[in-house]
Amino acid sequence: MTEHSHRCATGKNCKASIVDDDGKRQPRETERADDLCQACLNHTTQRVEQLPEQWIRLHAMIGERHAGVDVNIRRPKPSGTVPLNLHVDTLLADIVTELTTAAEVIADKTNMDNPTHTSPAKQVQACVRIVAPHIHTLIHASGVGGRDADDKNIDVMTWAPNGLVHMPSTTTGIRIVKQLDHYGALAYYTLGLTRARDKRPLPCNRCHAYAVGRWAGSDWYDCGECGAQFAEDDLRRQDQILLLLHKRGVITPEQVSA
Repeated sequence: MTEHSHRCATGKNCKASIVDDDGKRQPRETERADDLCQACLNHTTQRVEQLPEQWIRLHAMIGERHAGVDVNIRRPKPSGTVPLNLHVDTLLADIVTELTTAAEVIADKTNMDNPTHTSPAKQVQACVRIVAPHIHTLIHASGVGGRDADDKNIDVMTWAPNGLVHMPSTTTGIRIVKQLDHYGALAYYTLGLTRARDKRPLPCNRCHAYAVGRWAGSDWYDCGECGAQFAEDDLRRQDQILLLLHKRGVITPEQVSA
């Protein structure tokens, strides 16, 4: 073990780096080897927590896609996809893949159930609920999938867009954490977080959550909860029908959200 193994694993990107006696900037020291300092842990946790909203917004650019990954073949093979926008579509798939791997590793170490939603948006949300509070568990995970107790290698198997299985590969918890942070950064810069969002006062007609809105410059409204997309004309017709039924006393305001 080298003297540098107890420095923040983010290296030169450490959020709390210090200047040494030689005037060079060094990552912050950590208590455990191959770990994140507290500042970088907080930063990565925030990145992970932002992924569901970012995924929905990326999804709104190109429509519904699907991708998946298996840790020790613990979930069914996903259906194929046809990329419409290669950059965004790839990023969507990568986020689902890496989050699912992370959640399954944590589930393996904490005896939780794997998230297995057929909806990618719900899969991302479910995985983040597992991953965000357990990043340290993921970083130091060992013995996953029946490996030796001190073996930090994690076996994963990914699927090609056409549904064909890729060859198995290995990763580690710290690599997964770094990759999630990387995808969060890509999503941030792809979307640009300065765009305004126009929110609707009525609920989503699919999941009934009050999370429907439209990002500035988009032609489509989307639900931040279930990921459903709606054309503006369709929503206007829906509003007119609801208003007419309300005026006739057929429904009450409370029934609109039922």
